[in-house]
Amino acid sequence: RFSFRQLIQDGTVTDDYVTQIIQLTKDHGDYMAIGNGVFLAHAAANAGVRRLGFSYNYFTHPFYIENSAKKLNFVVCIAPVDQEKHLKTLGVLLQCLQNDDWMAQLHHCHSQEDLEHVLSAGHLL
Repeated sequence: RFSFRQLIQDGTVTDDYVTQIIQLTKDHGDYMAIGNGVFLAHAAANAGVRRLGFSYNYFTHPFYIENSAKKLNFVVCIAPVDQEKHLKTLGVLLQCLQNDDWMAQLHHCHSQEDLEHVLSAGHLL
């Protein structure tokens, strides 16, 4: 819920959307944890998405989700409006996540400014 707070506040998604993601994770495990500490939080658009949106949260202290041994520290919140519109940003994000130098920069973030710099360098802002 913490990672989605801005998207809820600005009306991009409803609280029901976040509840759906939490329920999907409880029902199906950590499949949204894609490795390297990254969690792609998303559900179907009809679960409460009002407009396309993304948010990024980097946690300097890694955490675990329920029933998972995968350590997480980068939560990417995705609010897709359909099957296609978010794919461009998702493609750029996946390129960044596969770039060892970009990931090293991400894991050295210690402030909001650091994170914004890394996201801008990756063309995610």
